[in-house]
Amino acid sequence: MRIICSTLLLFFIQTSYYASGQVKDSKNTIVADLKKLKSAIELNPENQKAHENYINESNIRDSSINRQYVLWMKKYPKSSIVYFKAAEVYRQQGKYDKARECLLKATSIKSNFDEAWYLLADDATYSGDTIKSQQYLQNAVISNPKNAKYSMYYALSFEHYDIGKCDSLLLDITRKYPSNEYGAQSLNYLAYKTTIVNEKMVYYDQLYKNYINIRSDAKEDGMISYYDILLTRIPEKALSLAIDMFLNITTVNRHIWSERIKIAKEFIGIRGFLANSQPLQAQLALNKISIKKYLNLNIKETLALLKAEVADANNQTQTAYDSLTYLYSRYPSDNLHAVIFNYAKKLGLDNKQINKDIQQLRDSTSQPATYFSLPCYATPEKASLSDYKGKVVLLTYWFPGCLPCREEFKYLESVIKKFNSNQIAYLAININNYQEQYIDSFLKSNDYSFIPLCDDPAWKKGNLSVIGVPANYLIDQKGRIIFSNFQINAQNKRMLELMISELLNVETY
Repeated sequence: MRIICSTLLLFFIQTSYYASGQVKDSKNTIVADLKKLKSAIELNPENQKAHENYINESNIRDSSINRQYVLWMKKYPKSSIVYFKAAEVYRQQGKYDKARECLLKATSIKSNFDEAWYLLADDATYSGDTIKSQQYLQNAVISNPKNAKYSMYYALSFEHYDIGKCDSLLLDITRKYPSNEYGAQSLNYLAYKTTIVNEKMVYYDQLYKNYINIRSDAKEDGMISYYDILLTRIPEKALSLAIDMFLNITTVNRHIWSERIKIAKEFIGIRGFLANSQPLQAQLALNKISIKKYLNLNIKETLALLKAEVADANNQTQTAYDSLTYLYSRYPSDNLHAVIFNYAKKLGLDNKQINKDIQQLRDSTSQPATYFSLPCYATPEKASLSDYKGKVVLLTYWFPGCLPCREEFKYLESVIKKFNSNQIAYLAININNYQEQYIDSFLKSNDYSFIPLCDDPAWKKGNLSVIGVPANYLIDQKGRIIFSNFQINAQNKRMLELMISELLNVETY
């Protein structure tokens, strides 16, 4: 899921009317209201709700709120809440160094301040300091062992260097919190990150059984992935799962499951027609499915392969070949290539012709990338698209606080390192300038090779626009966009490898 960037909370105070219909003096009213809210804090500086009310009614961008918290920190030096709330203000303003100082002060006053430890862990993560982040998360867990969120993120902090401990801690969370969203997230993540399909199915089955009666985004997400696996392996079970999810009162995406019920029924029917040598009936049933309607790439590939199989059974091998080469030109995979090769052999085509056909499809949909010239964090000069002519350009959008972005970097980097650095440029545009202070430390803490660029709000992105992040583009040596708005994860990083290798004309089979 993409995270849409939101940098500041904006607070609007609307004027109200007297019963007589006369308008209040809004400025005087605001001042009077803020005085009351300040008085509530000064009556009890540890009252979090009073602080929240004051912050919400203030203009977060007005320096007066900063001055007020500086005064309170001097007046109430033993109040951990005052320092904690000052940190929240600074974070909303993008002043992360000041926020960090306040959070550390809050934890020095109150050593078991779990919320402060968690925000410190968040801050360290943005900087790429995984060791410090893990220490802070451990402190949060010790301070509040019943908080499943802290436990889950602490478990994930071991992912890159002690995968056994990470898995063990995640499984503990699923046992301790059988009806908690973070328990569901832990199971879903265990299923997501393993590349062994049978293990995925075990985790997803456990997620289904343990959390079927609770409303959970992780459950919904996991069951869609489970359905995708079952559809190709055990379509009858995929249908049963879709029906159960549709009927379950906690399901929020009933329309998704209604569609998947229809797909599974049609899939089972078509498979039956093919098994009974009734290709014409299979074609008629297939015509009822609109593949374009479903955005999930796994479903697209599964249905495209079925469509090709039906076409071939009806002696339309060229149609089968054409449909799969078109899908491959946009979303390459080893599985697709293997099936395409089999149809190509029946048509008397070799690998050279396959590659030529795929290249023609890509040429027909390519378009010159919108020009850019953006500030670079690493050098005083700007980086322009024209600087990289003759190279394949991987362009990614991100910001330090985006967890999916930080997760994606490790997969992008693992692929980039397989290619000659002289042939490819790897650019990352930070879309949240309020978090740019983290970029230098993030790069130093990680072995990432991307060139860090700063977004320019005045730049009209044109065909390089994005709705959310992370988002990636691949631009060829001529400056043309070949692949648009895709994401890379543990399951599909091979797709990126194929994309780049084919643009560079490097053999990977």
